[in-house]
Amino acid sequence: MLDLKKTVTLILFIMLCLSVFALPEYRITQDPTSQSVTLEMRLYKVTVDNYGRIQDYSIINTQTKSMVSVYKYTNDSYDLLDSDGKEILPVSFEVKESEDKSKVEFVYGFENGGTKGYIFHNNPNFEFDLSVKGLSGTVVLPNISLPGKVSSFSVENLSSYGISSATNSYVSYKAKPFKISLIVSSDVPIDRKSLTVSFTGKLDLKNFMGPMKLTLIRELYQGEEYKTVNGLLKDVKAISWTTVIFYWFVEFLWWLNNVTGNFGWAIIIFTLIINIIFLPLYMKQKKSMIRMKELQPELDKIKKKYPNNPQKMQEAQMALYKEKGFNPASGCLFALIQLPIFIVLWQVIQYFGESFAYNPRFLIWQDLSAGGWAENWLFIIISLIAYIVNAMLSSQDVKAAWQTILMSLLFPFMLIGLPSGVFIYYTLNAILQVGITLLVNFLYKSKGIGFRDLFGLGPKPVRRLTIKSQGVK
Repeated sequence: MLDLKKTVTLILFIMLCLSVFALPEYRITQDPTSQSVTLEMRLYKVTVDNYGRIQDYSIINTQTKSMVSVYKYTNDSYDLLDSDGKEILPVSFEVKESEDKSKVEFVYGFENGGTKGYIFHNNPNFEFDLSVKGLSGTVVLPNISLPGKVSSFSVENLSSYGISSATNSYVSYKAKPFKISLIVSSDVPIDRKSLTVSFTGKLDLKNFMGPMKLTLIRELYQGEEYKTVNGLLKDVKAISWTTVIFYWFVEFLWWLNNVTGNFGWAIIIFTLIINIIFLPLYMKQKKSMIRMKELQPELDKIKKKYPNNPQKMQEAQMALYKEKGFNPASGCLFALIQLPIFIVLWQVIQYFGESFAYNPRFLIWQDLSAGGWAENWLFIIISLIAYIVNAMLSSQDVKAAWQTILMSLLFPFMLIGLPSGVFIYYTLNAILQVGITLLVNFLYKSKGIGFRDLFGLGPKPVRRLTIKSQGVK
């Protein structure tokens, strides 16, 4: 008998070997014409000119795999002003890269020896820092909200959100083209009216500019700081009661990822647990389908008996259901309950599309954020086989089986561009549905149709044994 401790150690070692991680590559390009530098990280792209102004900031749309501009320069990009409101311009500029490729720094030097530096982090949290040293003045904060509307300060009294003071944090939010937040946290007070920060000698700003996702935001802002930011997000209507319910599932999957260290394993465990929780619901739905299948011959007789009288036909059907103690709406009810649950869980998996890009290698998949045929072909084949088998096991007749199969054939190809992480959830669900159907069929002594029935080949030919007679000498 194998030693349990050694077995667990071996399994963890194998998982570790399959989960090799390397930070995604980034690219730095300089444009002498516009005197700017562009940094392209895996999830965002930022262009900064030689005077330290962010000209453009774009983030990736994980569904379209394209960069979408969320900010353009309008004299408010962390510009450094003196006491007279005149911009203080640097005299030098250099780019620094860390040895481990975890961050890129743009450093601007000034005549008096002071510096202004951006630090862009190579991680899934859309974070960058601004640090000013050896200078004094005012920094103008950017705003991504609608023109003329400064979000996050529209409510005078923030005590309803449990915030005693929000002077060191600022939130700007817009809902289109998708929900995007800009969050700035300062080590000195922020002027709410002018959106500026005045400082002497030193200033540090922690910034988030990305999709409105609380798990990412909480990685940067914690404790009382997060409490303040959370209240400001509620103020700009970025968080609603539906968001709270959705985040129950999000937090659970996030916790699984932290435990396993890999979103691939986290999604598998998440899918298994969710299916176990809702197993009674699935069982009832399958049982309802089997009962309907058992009643089908009698229902066909009723249809033949009243071909031209729909009212009589319906009355006879209802009488049959009452006699057999069967509610035909029960199967539809269970299906309707499952649909919103499936949609929510699907959105939960998609929620982590950005984090998939920084996920360690999972089995043969290097990047769970990638999509397309090259990445998802194996998932598509497995899911198609699983759904075809499930349709045959659970269908009442050949026609119903083909209808289910045709729908199953179209669905994966419609989703082929989605991240591989989403397809792990989709494929495992398909496999589990086969297992549940087999279990229900076994418990209720039911069976579906076979391949020969599906293709109209008729019963399998019976082999006849032939006895060769031998003559007697």
